Amino acid sequence: MKSIAGPLQRGAILLLCVGLLVTGWAVWSTQRTNQALLNERLRGLTAEVIELIQERFALYEYGLRGARGAVAASGGAAVTRQQFEAYINSRDSTNEFPGARGFGFIRRVPKAEVDTFLGAARADGRPDFVIRELAQNNGDRFVIEYIYPDQ
Repeated sequence: MKSIAGPLQRGAILLLCVGLLVTGWAVWSTQRTNQALLNERLRGLTAEVIELIQERFALYEYGLRGARGAVAASGGAAVTRQQFEAYINSRDSTNEFPGARGFGFIRRVPKAEVDTFLGAARADGRPDFVIRELAQNNGDRFVIEYIYPDQ
């Protein structure tokens, strides 16, 4: 009598190997599908974040362009503290420009005109106005003359 254990054993081992191969393929396929979904979602979220950042920067750009228009309408370089402040106060900066800490007006001041500029700035409503420098500068200054809200 022939033993059936040999063929059954071989069949069981073959079935186990086929099961392992099918399971391995299923795991690999699932992992690949999950990775593709993850990559697609990440691309979508990245595009969304980029769009939100661009929208936020556009808000600030609108605010700066508005300030530039107000300065131009007030006489350009002849704009006064009172005029610039009136423009800033006419805006709802907290809601229009969320996250912006303020808007300012920067004036180029040639080195030879620093004393004259300081006198005019102090006469324009800021008797304590001084120029602060991060490092010594022997050239022209670019001075934040007005900034609102006042920091």
